Amino acid sequence: MKLFYGTTNASKFRHMQTILADLPIQLVSPAELGLSLPTVEENGATPLENAEKKALAYWKASGMACLGLDSGLYIQGLPDDLQPGLFVRRVGGKELTDEEFIHHYSALARQMGGRAKARFVNGLCAVDKDGQIKRAMGPGISTDWFWIVEKPHPLRVEGFPMDSIAVYPGTSRYWVEGDLEDAQQAKGVGPAEGFRRFFTEFAAGDYRPHLEELVWTTTK
Repeated sequence: MKLFYGTTNASKFRHMQTILADLPIQLVSPAELGLSLPTVEENGATPLENAEKKALAYWKASGMACLGLDSGLYIQGLPDDLQPGLFVRRVGGKELTDEEFIHHYSALARQMGGRAKARFVNGLCAVDKDGQIKRAMGPGISTDWFWIVEKPHPLRVEGFPMDSIAVYPGTSRYWVEGDLEDAQQAKGVGPAEGFRRFFTEFAAGDYRPHLEELVWTTTK
């Protein structure tokens, strides 16, 4: 099954390729189709709403089965009005570069005592070539809680700046070190397994949604 992934972030594309490597799915990039991605107004209230907007826009543009993925970042101890949420990269109206991202969030960790407990909440949508939709959001496809720390790792993965300041719970091991050892599960076992389950079902024509309850506020 060919599946169009409308991202120009090469690291994101390779990461998804690695996760789905053992499935009968061939990811197709915009460059392979010679396709300029349509502008998608990501003004949804949740990662899933934005993921669906992306998937449908890319399906209309490519005529292929497509996936859309979006994430929100939630940090324990921050009031709701200061949460990054869906604007992980946009701070003060500016789109952060990788190094600006690392500087911003490592400084935030420093302000919170040297580390901040956080998680990414993912929304995932797939549209087949006939327009049938499968959706998922919740713990099954999201990261576990992790630490954002004030001291960045010297290694970088372009397009994944969080990996240089994210540390696995209960350890001092950075996500970027996991990238080098096992890219499929670099950000934890949960998201990779959840993505594989989702796309195994999708490839088999199973469009049942996986919409799990998730406490979005992190003060509980």
